[in-house]
Amino acid sequence: MSNAAGKQHWIHGEYLDIREPGRLQFTYINDADYHLRGCPREAVIGQSLVDLFTEEGRSIIAQVLARRRESVARGEKNTILKFEAPQVCQNGRLLWVEVHAAPFHNQSGQTVGYIGITRPVGEHGRMESLLEENQREVHRQQQEIAQLRLSLQEQALRDPLTGLHNRRYLDETFPRELSRARREGYPLSLILVGVDHFKTINESHGHAGGDAVLQALSLILNLGARDSDIFCRYGNKEFLVVCPLMGLDDAQRIGRIRVCRVRRMGRQPGRLIHDDDVFVLVEYVQDHGLIER
Repeated sequence: MSNAAGKQHWIHGEYLDIREPGRLQFTYINDADYHLRGCPREAVIGQSLVDLFTEEGRSIIAQVLARRRESVARGEKNTILKFEAPQVCQNGRLLWVEVHAAPFHNQSGQTVGYIGITRPVGEHGRMESLLEENQREVHRQQQEIAQLRLSLQEQALRDPLTGLHNRRYLDETFPRELSRARREGYPLSLILVGVDHFKTINESHGHAGGDAVLQALSLILNLGARDSDIFCRYGNKEFLVVCPLMGLDDAQRIGRIRVCRVRRMGRQPGRLIHDDDVFVLVEYVQDHGLIER
């Protein structure tokens, strides 16, 4: 027992034997432990360290031991274990304690145990622990909020039906792509694919039928798209692909391929669209800013 600034703190010394892997078993403990937790020495000797702690305390110890193993792997064998965790007293009372434990080794340099002291956490120390815990929780919540904000921003730029980028995203992105193409001198093409008589599809098959057509179109038209292509739902029945580094001839060829895919889908049993319902428009942005079709 030590006396500091008129306050008494029970300090108990202990030896932990680790010859049985994973046990951290007590081989010695002094009488101060009885004053601290009300547990007689004979009840503690042979017991595992983790058995004295709550579930939260065991989790803390597991983290401390994991960091200890990392230190040993780096060649730091004499790292002192230091942590605060809740113990359970003989009468069931919860007691936060501060533990300092230094390893000792055999002649071969192998860690065979720890010798340490345990003392109650003072109010100041406990408040510091709570503050650190609260700071970690605030940081975690801030990360969740930031992730949620990014998710909401992404949702605001996506068409909920097809999952493609929407017109708002195109309005924000296309001017940048156009400026970059002009600045760096590479071609930029636009491919617009749409469905005529779409109103007739909705009237004949309901909005569910029309939605199914748009979803199928988005999947078919997106096949073979490059990572650099920007694929958007442009209007109610139109899809636009912005194609950086693609000239007019290649864009026309890609446009024809995509229309052929859609028309093949329209020839399947139960088709909702016909060959002449699909149209494609290809535009090429030239260096001087005019558009060639």
